[in-house]
Formats: sequence, C-alpha cells, structure tokens
Amino acid sequence: MVLNGLSAEESCAKFPAFARMIFGSPPKHAPKSPISRCATWIKSLACFLADCQYDSERLEDALQRVVDPQRRMFDVTTTSSTGCRVAIITSRTSDGKACVLANYRGMGQREANAAYEFLVPKTADENPHVWKVAQCSVAAPFFFRSKSLPGFGALQDGGVRANNPLAIALKESVVIWPSAKTHDLLLSVGTGSFSSLAKPIEGASRILQDSAIPRMIRATMSSPCMDGEQGFHEALNFVPDVERSNIFRLNHELPEPLPRLDDVSKLEGMSKMHFTVPTELVRTILATAFFFFELDELPIKSQGVFFCKGSVLCSRSYSRDLVKLVMVEFPGARFEMARGQRLGDIDDDDGCR
Repeated sequence: MVLNGLSAEESCAKFPAFARMIFGSPPKHAPKSPISRCATWIKSLACFLADCQYDSERLEDALQRVVDPQRRMFDVTTTSSTGCRVAIITSRTSDGKACVLANYRGMGQREANAAYEFLVPKTADENPHVWKVAQCSVAAPFFFRSKSLPGFGALQDGGVRANNPLAIALKESVVIWPSAKTHDLLLSVGTGSFSSLAKPIEGASRILQDSAIPRMIRATMSSPCMDGEQGFHEALNFVPDVERSNIFRLNHELPEPLPRLDDVSKLEGMSKMHFTVPTELVRTILATAFFFFELDELPIKSQGVFFCKGSVLCSRSYSRDLVKLVMVEFPGARFEMARGQRLGDIDDDDGCR
C-alpha cells in the first residue's frame, strides 16, 4: 500500500478489509463439543497434508487489488518524482537462505558468501510481477503454499529466516551509498511484542516440557530468525555506538500473547491501541527524509574543479508545511553538503510551494 503512494493513515484504514479478503471473517464462537473438536483436528490434518490452510487464489486476488497487477519488480518506479527503492525479503524453500529481490542494484559490492542472496535477473523473462514477489514474501508455512518464480526457484516467507531484516538493511545501505559514512535514518517497525516471565515447572510436566522437541520449538520461535524483537537487538550488537543514534525501533508492547497471523477478530481492538512516536524520531525524519538536492544543469569543469548548479527540492507536496515544522524544531537550520559547504538557510520564503 505504501509502495502505491498511500499514507500510513490510508494504509491502516484499508488494511482490515484487505486482511478479511485473505482470511475471511472471524468465526462465531460456539460451545466446544466432542464433534467440533474432532472436526478441528480433521481440518488441521487436512491443512497439514495440503501444505496450506488458506486458498492461495484469494491471496493472489487480494494482492492484485492492492498492487498494480501489471507492475513488475525490476521496472523503473514512478510512484514519486524521487523514486522509491524497494527490497522484498523472501527465503528459499530448498535451504531456507534469505533472498532479496529489489528494484535497484547499488554501487557497492556484495560478498559472494553473504548470509543472504541478492537475486539478479539474467534474462528478460526473470522480471516477476510485484504482487507475485509479495506473495512469496508472505507465504508463511502452514498458512500458504510457497511460490516459484522463473529463474529464482521456489520461495517462501522471508520471516522464517529474517523476521527482522535489520542486518540486511544495514548491509544494503552500504551497497547503495558506499561513500556515505553512515545511514541518515533506519526505522524498524514491529507488529507487536509480548514479554512473559518463564515460570519454573516441576514434576511430570517439567519432564515433558524440557524434552528435546519442546526445547527446540521454544529456541526456534525465540531465535533472532523468527522473533523480530530479538532479531533487531541481535543486529544492533554489530552496529558501532556512534551509529546507533539514528536507528529506531517502533513496536507495541501487548498485554497478552500475540494473536495468530490469521486472527482477524483482533484487528478492531488492536487498531484502537494508543501508539506514540518518539519526538526524536520525528525530528530525525524532518532532518533527513524529505529534502534532496537535484542538478539543474550539467556540472561544469573549471581549473580541475566541477561546479554544480541545482535546487533543493522536497519529496512531498506539502513542502511549505514541512519547512515550517523544520523551523520550529531546528531554529536557524540551513542546508549543507556532506563536507559542510553551506547551501543556504531554511526560511519560509525560499521558493517552496
């Protein structure tokens, strides 16, 4: 939705209908009887044998309603005048390795033995539709079948390998901007978290809970691969302290365990939860996310030095409002180049419309 240029408010308003289109309406609660329990077990077994719980055609239809069905992954973006770099995380079904499909290449080099693979098309036929790549990215095991893309093979939900791709984002930012000393802003958005204290269990229950299979399940579900919050802190361990000031994590602490992926009955209640964005994040976004320098003409070389003439533009249509916010948050602010050369002060009469 955001890829199509919708705001966060518009995306949130449309998301419940989108989720119900995929998972259906929440079932009505009825008294559990032996027959209903038996039916539930039979349904679960059937889903296990079918390798999915939900019809992939419904997912495909929903995705094509949200994303332009003709738009392809490696086409040039036309969402905005400044473009939009998009990377979608999936994982291979063969070995679980994280894979990245993106509409950019970057100027830096990627290591051949990296922890993830950056998929690059080799022929014109290897340019899948965006909705098909999105279908791979959300193909969570037991919920949806994996999907095969020409030239790339069978792919599934990237969350089974990198539920929080912060480490991938950090590496990709270096590849995209190899000359930059550090990133301007890195924002990680979670889907909720729940903290529970492990209670000691004694007797026969402890023997069952501490056997090999339950231990492996608990370790897997709380590992950095599967747990987004753990994945964030794991990646943060490898970030120097001087670069952490512009890394933010937005996540909501829930009072109860996280609902299932398909529990649409929780949407209304969760949408009413109070959510606060840190002031420091707002200030960082104002300072880094909206303004950019664009050349007005070709650079001119004189006495071994290139002279450039250009304009500072805003990537949003409400540029004057943003300028006023910047002036409030940063009195005396000015535009500068990376090496400190001044491009002019920011004021409310600088040509912004």
